[in-house]
Amino acid sequence: SPGTGHMGWLCTYYAYDDLGNLRFVIPPKAVEAIISNWTISTAIAAELCFIYRYDGRNRMIVKKVPGADSTEMVYDVRDRLAFS
Repeated sequence: SPGTGHMGWLCTYYAYDDLGNLRFVIPPKAVEAIISNWTISTAIAAELCFIYRYDGRNRMIVKKVPGADSTEMVYDVRDRLAFS
């Protein structure tokens, strides 16, 4: 059954997109919440997981950390972070 191989361990899972950008981090507390069926609900994702979004130029444009609202990032024409 899923999850029995690491019983008693604190595991963190990382999900990357096809371009190698980190998209999702599932920390141990979220793993405990989803261990029965490995389905991440919207509430668990919003409160326990790290979520990252990128634009077409592979620049991080949204970062969401657990317990906080998302942070949006704006870049100038030279790909430097201008606003956060």
